[in-house]
Amino acid sequence: DIVVMTPDIERFAPLIEAVFGDEEAEPRIPFRIADRSMGKDNPVAEFLLRVLELAGSRLTVTEVLDILSLAPVRKKFEIGDDELPEFEMWVREAGIRWAEDESDRGRHGQPNDDQNTWRFGFDRLLLGAAMRGHGMTQFGGVLPYDEIEGGSAAVLGRIVDACEILFEQLRLLRRPRSPQAWSETLIDLLDRMLAVDDQKLWQLQA
Repeated sequence: DIVVMTPDIERFAPLIEAVFGDEEAEPRIPFRIADRSMGKDNPVAEFLLRVLELAGSRLTVTEVLDILSLAPVRKKFEIGDDELPEFEMWVREAGIRWAEDESDRGRHGQPNDDQNTWRFGFDRLLLGAAMRGHGMTQFGGVLPYDEIEGGSAAVLGRIVDACEILFEQLRLLRRPRSPQAWSETLIDLLDRMLAVDDQKLWQLQA
C-alpha cells in the first residue's frame, strides 16, 4: 500500500479522481481518498448542511437554486440538467429576489411586503402559464409572466413543487425541538426532498 499525504486534499481530489477513476483503464490502480469533508464526498450530506444554513438565510435566488441543482434533488423532482437554467431565467425576469413571502421579509426586519419575494414571483409565473396578460392586464392584482408556453408549464410545475416543499421544511427547521424530534424531522426532510439510486444508499445512511 502507498500513502500520499497533502495538506489540502480538496484541491487535489478532483485530479486524483480524473487520473485513477477511469473504470476502463488497464491496468487499473485501486485508490481511496481519505479525510475529505462529508459535504464534498456525499451530495446527501451536502444537501443537509446547505438546508440547515438556508433555514436562517434570506432565501436569495442563488441560495435556492444551489439546493435545486444538487443531483438527489433533481432526481426526486425529475428536473433535467437543461431545465434549471430556464427556470432561473423565469425567476429573475419575474422579479424574484429574496424571501419566501411577506412574513419572511418581516423576519429579517424588513417591511411586510411580498414584492420581489418567491411568493410574488410564483404567482406571476403560474398565472402566466394559465393566461396571458400581454404585459399589461392584471388578474387579482397580479401581472402574469407571459413567457411560459406548452411543455414549459410542466417544468415550471415540478420545480415550483420542489420549492414549496423546501420552504415548508425550512419553516419547520426554525422551530425548537428535542434531539429525538430533530432526528425525525431531518429524516422526513431527506425523504421528501431527495431520491438516491440503490447503489448510492450509503450516502443516505452516512
